[in-house]
Amino acid sequence: MSLQTLTYWGSGKNRYQLEVPDSIVKHVPDEYEVTSQKKGSRRYRTPRINGLLSELTDAEERRDAAQRDTMRRIFFQFDQQYVDSDSYSYINSDNNNNK
Repeated sequence: MSLQTLTYWGSGKNRYQLEVPDSIVKHVPDEYEVTSQKKGSRRYRTPRINGLLSELTDAEERRDAAQRDTMRRIFFQFDQQYVDSDSYSYINSDNNNNK
């Protein structure tokens, strides 16, 4: 089996699949899991790729949750400061009108 004939394929949930031409499929180890196929090739994942992809997906979910929380806090703080400055402007303008 030539490494030049193997390629990684996929994106999103289907990423990191090994694409193997039909001409060398007989050399693929039994523990490789067929994930999809197209004319002329089959796509596989190894147990190691599945494990690493699971870890990557978990890390991406934690990152996304942290980003959402950070953005929520930033907008909350902005909103609070806007309300405070708007109130200050109103009070300040009201005091200037009473003079």
